[in-house]
Amino acid sequence: MSDDRRTYPRLQLDCPCFVTLRRDAGDVPCMVGNISAGGVMLQLPPFCAAEGLPFGEVVSLVEVPQALSGALEGVQGRVAWCSGAQAGVCFDDVLPFGVDDIMDMLDEVC
Repeated sequence: MSDDRRTYPRLQLDCPCFVTLRRDAGDVPCMVGNISAGGVMLQLPPFCAAEGLPFGEVVSLVEVPQALSGALEGVQGRVAWCSGAQAGVCFDDVLPFGVDDIMDMLDEVC
């Protein structure tokens, strides 16, 4: 039996999509690895990967590419997991966009 607890379909990004993770300890530039209506997986820079992100820390996404700004700019969530250079953020509110909507938005970028 699979332990895959994902509630929403994930969209793996095939092109670089950079965002800034706003946190009390300071902003962190990140690259989006995948995204769903419920959260996002981020690739962290080396300095942050060494420190890690605390589980449950409240964060928000800022400086989002214009094509995705309507969906992601200012979205708040909590760090759900962190492992090395990757971290998962669970959004506080489910996005009103599905994977197909996000793919359409990314057509302008990728």
